Amino acid sequence: MNDHERPTDDVEPRSTDEAERGPAVAGRDENRDGQSESGMAAEDPGSSSKPPVAKLDVVVLSADGVSVPLEASPEPEPQVDVIPFERALLDGVCDFAGRRLADVGIVPVFADERPLQGLGGHLDWRCSGYLSELIRTGMCSGDVGDALLLPGRRGLPTKRLVLFGSGPRARYDDRAAEALAVRLIDVARGLRARDVLLALPAQSRDRARTEVFFSAFLAAVCTPIGGQMSAGSLSTGPRRSPMQWWIVAEPDMVARLRRIKDGPPRATSMSKH
Repeated sequence: MNDHERPTDDVEPRSTDEAERGPAVAGRDENRDGQSESGMAAEDPGSSSKPPVAKLDVVVLSADGVSVPLEASPEPEPQVDVIPFERALLDGVCDFAGRRLADVGIVPVFADERPLQGLGGHLDWRCSGYLSELIRTGMCSGDVGDALLLPGRRGLPTKRLVLFGSGPRARYDDRAAEALAVRLIDVARGLRARDVLLALPAQSRDRARTEVFFSAFLAAVCTPIGGQMSAGSLSTGPRRSPMQWWIVAEPDMVARLRRIKDGPPRATSMSKH
């Protein structure tokens, strides 16, 4: 993909090891012998017609033998956790099974962010400046919507890593923060990520802007694609595990973001004895 052809919405990340593909085979609609203009074989008036294909209706029987409709159930709501950055995070996320690699990591990168800041800077250090080299050579420009998918490397806490362009820092206002949050979610969904380690934009020290980004993220992550239940979000089989998001924040921002997610603490009433 050329630098001048970078998408701005519905971004599909480019892969560094993507093989070159030949041109797609165009559909053929030329008229051949024995075929109609649409490519279907012309029917012989004297030939017998094929028997109709039987349509099978699937029903479910209740315990008393009464048929009930088969209803699709929505996928479980994603789980979102806000965690502080700590050095141990470079070895993976921590859950009930211990510390392990997350499926996908997403790091927003500003076009004029040199060197990388925040979690991105620590990941760059962990892989000996590999991320900075990709930026320096133009593989990742940091322009709005530019996305680069990297395979996992030794020393990274994720199996896959996406560097996502966020544009110039001077143009990162509230509207840009909201749009960025939505695009990052679209990328994770497009990759069918099971769990995501998401770095806040490097300007996360601007607390008001960070809260705008995080609020937009929470609103979008629980919204089905297109604003309604899509075929991919419905299932008639066993329920899948909810998609897990780990939001990496500076330690002094964790409590504020958790309050946005969970709401203010509720007062507990004391019973009188």
